[in-house]
Amino acid sequence: LSTARLTPQKRVDIIIQAFTKLPQKRLIIASTGPDEKRLKQLAEGFDNIQFTGDINDKELTNLIGNAIATIYIPIDEDFGMSPVESMAAGKPVIGSGEGGLLETVVHNQTGWLLSPNPSAEELTQILNTVNPKLAKSMRADCEERAKIFCTDNFIEKMREILGQ
Repeated sequence: LSTARLTPQKRVDIIIQAFTKLPQKRLIIASTGPDEKRLKQLAEGFDNIQFTGDINDKELTNLIGNAIATIYIPIDEDFGMSPVESMAAGKPVIGSGEGGLLETVVHNQTGWLLSPNPSAEELTQILNTVNPKLAKSMRADCEERAKIFCTDNFIEKMREILGQ
């Protein structure tokens, strides 16, 4: 599952390229954006790649809940909610090894960090190792990791810093 906005800096094109080499694996892209037309053209003819367009929170929750993992490989993004939401649902994240993902995802524990500028081939290699059993074995670690980023923890840490 990819929930990244369809813009060049989110590198959804690399995700699509990887899945064109993996017809036995399914990719759902649950978002929209200015790069949508080009990305749909890249995916044309590949029945394993589906675009949902805009969806509501209930539909998103259902997609994350039924996913094996989520993929989020933006260019040096400082912090993304998508990986934390995925881990909160017990789903591991396949992400780019840069920016905020270095703070949120623990490699081989709550997901997998690719190189900072991942290629479709590198992503394909990881996707070939990810399976439902492996992803499920990471569930508890993902859920625990996501708790670090909840609002209550943030407020508590801010109070500690402010001495209140």
